[in-house]
Amino acid sequence: MVRPHAGAGTTKAALDAACLADALSVHGVDEGLSHYQREELRFGRGLIALCRYEGDHLSGQIKRHAGHNEPERQWDPERVLNGYVTRSAEVARVYAQRAG
Repeated sequence: MVRPHAGAGTTKAALDAACLADALSVHGVDEGLSHYQREELRFGRGLIALCRYEGDHLSGQIKRHAGHNEPERQWDPERVLNGYVTRSAEVARVYAQRAG
């Protein structure tokens, strides 16, 4: 489950629609759907992993430090920021392709 604090749902939905439309127009239906699935599964899985990682940290904030599990103790804010930068760069790449 992806937690709502990620704030990426609307962007992901819009990006999915644009990428699906592009894949279908370039590759036709069968190959277009395969192309879309390959690209969007990779992106989506990365986003879900990042949101889960961030969610572990946020969940841990309501516990006393002694009650933190391993992911909560290993929290690395730089990892989260780098993850969002990577995702933003991917979104920018798709928009640039569509504009070009």
